[in-house]
Amino acid sequence: MDNLRVYLAGHTIEEDYRLTCHVRYGKRLDLVDPLKLVEYNWEEIKEKFNENFDIYAVRRDKKLILSCDVLVAYVKKPTFGTVMEMIFAFENGIHVYLIDPTKRVRSDPWVKYHIRKSFNTIDECMRDIISVKNI
Repeated sequence: MDNLRVYLAGHTIEEDYRLTCHVRYGKRLDLVDPLKLVEYNWEEIKEKFNENFDIYAVRRDKKLILSCDVLVAYVKKPTFGTVMEMIFAFENGIHVYLIDPTKRVRSDPWVKYHIRKSFNTIDECMRDIISVKNI
């Protein structure tokens, strides 16, 4: 089986989460980290797309999500961007996995509706994804 393509969603300040995923699971999963892909020149984007970077970034991230099998959302404290990515993925048939280290987010009805599974740690989540043959 080819490596599953996994989009890493979560607040931009969660650098440890992203680093842990890349170091421990980057060889076993095809990780799509939108923050690692932020190599841009503001003026070039403004000229090329004739719009601000926020619109460009959202459109780019939606395309990246659609290219994935799974979206993993690391949520200590919900942000609009992460929640919207979760809903977007769900509505497009992409499985959404939640890492909720605070154990406060998973009980929200809107979150429960849109996720496939919730986990306490990065390792629990990633091991589960790796173990699933046909998501």
